[in-house]
Amino acid sequence: MKLIDSLIMANADSLKVRYKKYFSKSPSMTRKADIAVELEKGLMAPMVLKNYWENMPELEKILIQEVIYNFQGMIDAIRFKAKYGAFPGKPPSKSLYGYEKEINAYQVFFYPQERYGQSLIHQTLIEQLKQFVPAPKAEKIATVDFSEPLEEHYTMHNREQSAFSDLNTMLTSLNNKELKVSDKTGVPTAGALKKLSAKLSEYYSASDLDEVKGEEHILAYGWIRLLANSRFAKAQASLIPSKQQAKSTAETIKSIWDDWCYKSKDEEFNRIDVIKGQKGKAKRYFSDAVDRRLNVIEALLECEVNQWVSFDEFSRFILATGRDIQVTDAPEHLYIYDAHYGGLYNGGWDIIEESYLKCLLVEYMATLGVIDVVMYDLSQISDSNDDYWGTVDLDCLHRYQGLRYFKLTELGAYVLGKMPSYDGSNIPQSKTSLTVKRRGKITCNSALEPWEVQFLSLYAKQIDDDVWQLERKNIVQALQAGSDIKELTEFLLERESQPFLPEDCEQLFQQLAKNIDGVKLQSEAIIFKCKNKEIFELITKDKALSKLCQPFEALQLIIPKNKESTFKSKLNEIGVGYL
Repeated sequence: MKLIDSLIMANADSLKVRYKKYFSKSPSMTRKADIAVELEKGLMAPMVLKNYWENMPELEKILIQEVIYNFQGMIDAIRFKAKYGAFPGKPPSKSLYGYEKEINAYQVFFYPQERYGQSLIHQTLIEQLKQFVPAPKAEKIATVDFSEPLEEHYTMHNREQSAFSDLNTMLTSLNNKELKVSDKTGVPTAGALKKLSAKLSEYYSASDLDEVKGEEHILAYGWIRLLANSRFAKAQASLIPSKQQAKSTAETIKSIWDDWCYKSKDEEFNRIDVIKGQKGKAKRYFSDAVDRRLNVIEALLECEVNQWVSFDEFSRFILATGRDIQVTDAPEHLYIYDAHYGGLYNGGWDIIEESYLKCLLVEYMATLGVIDVVMYDLSQISDSNDDYWGTVDLDCLHRYQGLRYFKLTELGAYVLGKMPSYDGSNIPQSKTSLTVKRRGKITCNSALEPWEVQFLSLYAKQIDDDVWQLERKNIVQALQAGSDIKELTEFLLERESQPFLPEDCEQLFQQLAKNIDGVKLQSEAIIFKCKNKEIFELITKDKALSKLCQPFEALQLIIPKNKESTFKSKLNEIGVGYL
């Protein structure tokens, strides 16, 4: 379609108003086609067009810049307001009764491409404008600086630092089959969450706020779901280790995130419990979870590493740059409290997309140490929203509402592909002085940092406020989960005033490192019990059967599982049945 065709598609009154705005005089011709021809000539005249654009109001000039360079010729008021904080208002009518229509200067450039279709700037006119209209400024994310200490009710969580000891805790719990999940849904059980949360530095303790129920298990829930969807675990009644071995901590975390991001169809928005209807009709209108995650990552990679960003600023940036994280295109099927009166017909960015975004950032990205976060006390939040039925009496919409600031960590930059490798040298490691004595007794000279407690508990048992005891069993379990004896040795030596550990500790560590693969699972076996001694002796003395089994306890035999059918056949040959 040519530009003249687009102009003729508009009605006559619309063309007259645009003609008058552009030429500062009313058209002398009366026929619609003649007005369209003259207006096209004016729009295609470079000097006239340039002069008109230069005399437009500043905000409208910026709008045209965005439309022709970023909005594909259309107006996106939401994106524009997110970037510039305002949108050109409608001009007042010049007539007392509003009969004489007045338009904004930018509207002169917009015409329909099809009958009753949306008005936009024709491609021919876009090319003409681009000859002198510069591209708009690139959108950036503003950073913030924190003064120490933080304001009241704010808490900083250094998740990059904690994620390493968390991972060891998770892999140890996995090996011990402590991560109980539902057979049908794979969701962790209440008992498993409670037990695991006691080992992690959760954001909150339990409160009386019904709408944020489960806030004391955010990290535990996130870790179990992430691990359950990873290559390192298999979901049964309990998560069990797969044959895939964990690599270095950073590589393992990257693998866990990749498995979640690119493969998991789990919907993070389902964790916003107060918004109902997600499992019903609304489910069919949800966008693809993987596509949404990728768009969030794309925006996150625009953040400077180790620079704090407010959540509000990040949300604004995603809107302004047009990254699509829309959860559903039919919010009317979602509701709060009551399906008939609480439908989110006008459910917008603030209640749907921002809720999804906070859950993804806090429960999944922060859990893995991709970002550090600053959380606000949920009991102090008062976010009552009159725009949506059912939220008026809610002080807090969900358990992730406390997210206020975050920063992309170096670990996160590596996990998301912004950095090719990770060495962890940037992590500030506080080192509490301690003394390692004979027989693995450890005395701390002051209170350990929370992350130090978490790390040491993988290898030792606390027997007093400042006294720990290295445990052979704990160390072996940690090594089986992917830890390295070198990590423990370095942790102790960095805090010990002596340049060496007691000799018996050194010997213990060497022995455990040497014997960690002392026994390997060869194959599974089956235990049979013979009816009486005569049958037991008949089998064990038979030339063929004796090669297939090993005597166990009284009248019991052990047979390799893969030899079961052969064993049954041989039993039948000597006249013995098998049940």
